[in-house]
Amino acid sequence: MVTSTLIAPGARIVVRDEEWLVRRVDPSSDGGRLLTCDGVSDLVRGRSSLFLTVLEGSIEILDPAETQLVADSSPMFNAAILFIEGQRRRTVPNDARFTSAIAASWTLNPTSWRLPCRHCASPVAAS
Repeated sequence: MVTSTLIAPGARIVVRDEEWLVRRVDPSSDGGRLLTCDGVSDLVRGRSSLFLTVLEGSIEILDPAETQLVADSSPMFNAAILFIEGQRRRTVPNDARFTSAIAASWTLNPTSWRLPCRHCASPVAAS
């Protein structure tokens, strides 16, 4: 069991076999600490939880220095690009402009609305 004095906000911990990000550490009345955490691993992502350090059996602090780097062996680094793009799409834009996903992904140009004819491959104007 890890002592609660080592856990600080921003640390990643493993509790009950799931990975959590510590958001807040408060003293509790039982002499331990109350950890406010957000889920990081797949099963608990998007959930918040409170843990009492006195009641938890073991709390493992993940050390970033012990991270094992793995080379991306996919063609043209597709796995790494997809991961980075997924992380980028989860972040909120931090500028003053209003961004609409619909306006950003669709170009409303009637001349580009061409459907293929079902009898031949030539495009036909949409009606």
